[in-house]
Amino acid sequence: MDEEEVLPSQAGDHLAELLIQLRLKGVISAKQCCVLAHWASLAGAVGPCDKFAMKPGHQSGAYQRKLDSYLEIDKNEPFYMLKVPGMSPELGERVVHDVEVLPPHEILASEVEKDPGFLARVAAGAGQEEWPQLAGHPAVLAAGPGEVVVPLALYVDGVPYTKADSFLAFWLYDLVTYKRHLVCVLRKSRICACGCKKWCSLWEIFRWLHWSFRALALGAHPAERHDGRPWELVDHLRASAAGTPLVRGALVLLKGDWAEFCLSFGFPTWSSTKDPCMFCCSPKSQLSKIAGLSAFSFPHALKTNVGYADACEAAEKWVVLTREEHASIVPHLSYDKRKDAPKDNKLRNLSFPPQPHFAVTPWRRNFQGKKCSVSPSISSL
Repeated sequence: MDEEEVLPSQAGDHLAELLIQLRLKGVISAKQCCVLAHWASLAGAVGPCDKFAMKPGHQSGAYQRKLDSYLEIDKNEPFYMLKVPGMSPELGERVVHDVEVLPPHEILASEVEKDPGFLARVAAGAGQEEWPQLAGHPAVLAAGPGEVVVPLALYVDGVPYTKADSFLAFWLYDLVTYKRHLVCVLRKSRICACGCKKWCSLWEIFRWLHWSFRALALGAHPAERHDGRPWELVDHLRASAAGTPLVRGALVLLKGDWAEFCLSFGFPTWSSTKDPCMFCCSPKSQLSKIAGLSAFSFPHALKTNVGYADACEAAEKWVVLTREEHASIVPHLSYDKRKDAPKDNKLRNLSFPPQPHFAVTPWRRNFQGKKCSVSPSISSL
């Protein structure tokens, strides 16, 4: 655009758009955005800057509320609040982040409500030919005669949004319309880095997803929060819907690239010597050999859900500790910084919960010749 032809009103629009873009990208804070708009308006700038302009001196939260009002962000949206352990790059220590998420069962219920013909298409067989595993899904087997069960997918992927940071995103979509819904976003710079391989943060996400997908499988709205606690005051609408009928859904597809299955779902990576493949039992030395591979045969034994569950169960050993046992163990826990040390066994300064007993789960990476570095997160889904 020729600067000589730009009208003052157009210049004001571009200025407001630039300030909002800088705020949404995290380059400037809400306070800086509103204060810059304030001084620009006093300097004679026209356009929408005066709609989110605020002079210095207000509390920091007031600036964000002003921006939310200008951007028409409705804080009454049905967000569900998660307390997710993570890291603070600014403080350099572990913190608990408030993460706003959208429960999949509520999204699917809303989609059915907005599309009256949706369930009729599912009942007519839409998606069932493409996803034959739906027929044997526990949610389908538990459904009543003639009850519709919607096939669902969960897609997980990393998305860069600045040069220095990216986020881990979770999408839900039904396998009938393939309409995709963003349900959760985690900034990777905020994910726990205590040596847990992101497990501290992802556990809370997977526990919440399990709670929501379980509600879809049972066909009823949850009676309590995902962590077993009673509903909070902000969840009054969810509390009033507790136990009421809900459209049934069955999770039949986990979608993501190979890296995401390794980094988020906990499968061994392709660099593993004993177990580089998620789908077969080939060692790394045999992974690229194609002898015996055809349309009718496969040279290696294929992995199954039963085998995966057995390997996880064999690798887990639940131990319940008393307060006294906990106090005696904690002083002996420390980080093992050796290069060849198991990275998922770094423990230090465990905090003791208010319960008189709590359970820990030592995780054996190798058991009976099997590589068991798969985290139990995927079993929650």
